Amino acid sequence: MANLKIFSFHNLLVLNSFKALWNLYFWDLVKRLCIDVGNSRTKLASFSGGELIDSWAIESIEPELIRSEIDSIGWDTGIIASVSTDPKEIVQVQFEDRLLPFSFDLKLPVENHYKSASLGHDRFCSAVGAWEHFNGTNTLCIDLGSCITFDLIVNQNFVGGKISPGLEMRLAAMHAFTKRLPKLNWTASDELGTDTESSMRSGSFYGILHELNGTIDRYKASYKNLSVAITGGDAMKFAGDLKNPIFADPNLVLLGMHNILIHNEL
Repeated sequence: MANLKIFSFHNLLVLNSFKALWNLYFWDLVKRLCIDVGNSRTKLASFSGGELIDSWAIESIEPELIRSEIDSIGWDTGIIASVSTDPKEIVQVQFEDRLLPFSFDLKLPVENHYKSASLGHDRFCSAVGAWEHFNGTNTLCIDLGSCITFDLIVNQNFVGGKISPGLEMRLAAMHAFTKRLPKLNWTASDELGTDTESSMRSGSFYGILHELNGTIDRYKASYKNLSVAITGGDAMKFAGDLKNPIFADPNLVLLGMHNILIHNEL
């Protein structure tokens, strides 16, 4: 009887080890798709074995065109988030068994302590993507787009941040709220403006640069071992001028979505 118990226990260990290797093998083969629908374009990324394989964008947020795009590529499971339309409108019956709509009701790798229901998935997911890159240390994620968002994860808690106008928005606001300042697009200029146009461009760019450096310094003084990441369309305009070492990646939202997708598969 004792030998039978030993034999059975040994078989159970072998079986569990085989199952673990089998699951790991097939987990490595799974092709995951992450879809981030913005206000005017849709960003997509494919992952395999936990690694980013490719990322691209389509210049549309129309559900039918998005469905056509994702139907044309090979993938096994995915996640979709949108700031412009209900993700379920895109998923529909066609993909409901393998495309997970993002919501804050999902299992999340960090606790969400934001007090407003209006928190955008892009802010949360980009912070998660940066937090994962830094192996779960305290993280400040800065997204430089139409607006600039600063988001903090501290001790595995998303605690919030701040929002301020982005580069093009500052230029547009100076024109919109005055009688004589011209409408401009941003181009690089010296910090000392020598005419109205270069002064506006300098004020917008260097105002943001000083805001970035000042915010990073203040948060680093408040939170131990804080790592900093930047993302967004204007990130590379500022990355080389920041005085603090930072990590720059344009795909942080998609990387965070991938982390959340895997968290809900476990």
